[in-house]
Parts: sequence; structure tokens; C-alpha cells
Amino acid sequence: MMRIFPLVPLLALALGGCASLSESECADADWEQIGYRDGAAGTSGQRIAAHAKSCAEYGFTVDEETWRAGYDRGIDSYCTPSNAVREGLSGAMYAGVCPGETGVMFERYYQAGREVQVQRQRIDSLESRRHALMDALDNADDEDTRRTLLNELRYLDATMRAEFDRLRYLEYRLSP
Repeated sequence: MMRIFPLVPLLALALGGCASLSESECADADWEQIGYRDGAAGTSGQRIAAHAKSCAEYGFTVDEETWRAGYDRGIDSYCTPSNAVREGLSGAMYAGVCPGETGVMFERYYQAGREVQVQRQRIDSLESRRHALMDALDNADDEDTRRTLLNELRYLDATMRAEFDRLRYLEYRLSP
């Protein structure tokens, strides 16, 4: 295990040094399309700086104005209620890229999706705990242990019913 630790800084350095664009991408760049792709993915507007750095290493410059036009169109396609819910449900991080009232709306839908995702994780955790208790019950040797485990299972089952009710409520809130 100790042999892995010297590799961690090297791995971090290697990953941190990854270029945002390759030399051929810089040479053949359709900056509007690259901007659109970045915006549609919900990346920060600062992404252009990473592209500029990558392309400068190969002797190319970026067309920031054209990139920005594409980026703004991409942001428009990213900043929708359905995408906000999808991002929240997937557990993706939101970079706060949607402007103004659109941003307020996006965050509201994103948080609603995120709440569902967190609730599903909570239920998964409870189900894992339930399986562990069932296994322990199968292997219990004495009556006191069995009684304790059965009481825990009853409590856990009641908790799970409440958590499933909450999940149904949260999912209902996502419905149009």
C-alpha cells in the first residue's frame, strides 16, 4: 500500500496537465462549435482560458468573440428546467453558469432533482442496512439477539416506509 503514495503526486500532475484541446483541435478549431459544446455542457465561461493556454502551447490563438457567441447559445440550451432536473438527479455539480432569472429557475429545479437523488441514496443505504440485519438475524444464536434484531428491523421498516413516502413526494414535485 505504501508504494502507491509516491505515485499520487505524479498522477495528479499528469491529470492536471491535460490540455483542454489537442494540437489538431486547435489547428482546425470551429470556435463557435467549441463554445457551444462548452456552454451546452454547463462549463464555466472561464473555460476559454484553458483553451487559450492549450492552443498557445501549439502556437495557435483562440477566437474568443466567436467562442463566446457559441458559448452563449450553448448556455441557452443548457439552462432549461428539464436539464436542471437531469443534472440534479445525476448528482452533477452545478457551476452557477445560468444568468439572471434563468439561473434562479435552474437552481430551483436543480435542487429539486438533487433532493430526489439524495433521498434515493438514503433509501439505498437503509436497504443495505436492512440486508445486513436480515443476515445477522439468520446467523443469530440466541433468542435475545434475535429479539433485538427483530426490533431493529421493525424500526427500520417503519423508517423506510416514511423515507419512501418522502421520495414519492419529492418525485411528485418534479412532475410538470
